[in-house]
Amino acid sequence: NFNSRRTMEGGSSISQQVVKNTFLTQERTLTRKAQELILSILLERNYSKDEILEIYLNTAYFGANATGIEQASRIYFNKKPEYLTLAQSSLLAGLLQAPSYYNPLENYEAARNRQKIVLTLMAEQGYITDQQAQNAFKENLRLDDDIKRTTHEVFSTIMRGSFYIVCSTELVVYEDDFNFLVIHCKLKTE
Repeated sequence: NFNSRRTMEGGSSISQQVVKNTFLTQERTLTRKAQELILSILLERNYSKDEILEIYLNTAYFGANATGIEQASRIYFNKKPEYLTLAQSSLLAGLLQAPSYYNPLENYEAARNRQKIVLTLMAEQGYITDQQAQNAFKENLRLDDDIKRTTHEVFSTIMRGSFYIVCSTELVVYEDDFNFLVIHCKLKTE
């Protein structure tokens, strides 16, 4: 970023992502990056790697308006994280790279391709066997089919002549009373 004299995308450690998701804004400045670095060092001095990973998984965005592993497990599979299969867990792990793009409710094929990469890496690094990876990929993911989505257009507001905002709400209802409301707004021009 410094050598290019502009803000560019860059890799961040899990600790840096925890700090960014939990304590800082998403603005892309050198000041914010310096704050992120200092807070990451403090985080690593006070928490174990497992604790930092746990915080990350509880604050990361998984697509489909799911923040944290608990919400993602409920939204995609309608179950708690501790009841996920290897196949389901590997799919969720794959979402973290690009949550909106790999959202299996919107882009199932891309999500499955990413899941295969995750399973392959897990086998290569010795966390699971090749056979477990193959079996997990073949497994039916059992994405939650009980989601009932209803969308209602709420309002349109004219702003500054040729611009207006269209908002709609989407009520997502689960069988076990785990419900939430999503509000979508778009700025449009005439």
